[in-house]
Amino acid sequence: PCAPGDLRGRFYLHLFPADARELAAAERQSGFANRSFFFPEHGVLLPGGACLALVPLPAWERGVARVRTSQVIDDAGNRWSADFPAE
Repeated sequence: PCAPGDLRGRFYLHLFPADARELAAAERQSGFANRSFFFPEHGVLLPGGACLALVPLPAWERGVARVRTSQVIDDAGNRWSADFPAE
């Protein structure tokens, strides 16, 4: 379950392509596609307390190789983060 307080702050979502040549020119320096968002832009709090966010993925021919995600929860910089292979 998630509570409304879990939904505040910015969610960072960085997608790393299997082939870096598929990145848009503006993304090549960072090496990832930035799909960061605030929860109301892509998410919903479901009945029963679950939350779900759906973010469109880039249309890369070779797909996403790695995902890095985190959330800044408050002004003190408290956050969680995860980095994992997508395949």
